[in-house]
Amino acid sequence: MAGFQGAAGEAARRLIVGSADQVQMDSAGRILISPILRKAANLDRRVVLVGDLQRLELWDEEAHARYLDAQAEAGIPEELRNALGF
Repeated sequence: MAGFQGAAGEAARRLIVGSADQVQMDSAGRILISPILRKAANLDRRVVLVGDLQRLELWDEEAHARYLDAQAEAGIPEELRNALGF
């Protein structure tokens, strides 16, 4: 967790690592996220699982929709356009 620096980083590491728990899927294929992690991530009843080649992220469904809207509004950054040949 190299990106977590200073006092805030230490608190974040403690929250994430200290809240780690081994879980099993239920018969419906669901896993239970601990209450402290749900609260820290503002997860409500509906979530979105997003992958980016190296990790998975669990987002609150509404927060993810707002993120996608903001990304669409901002457009494709110039550097990415150049890299993709747009």
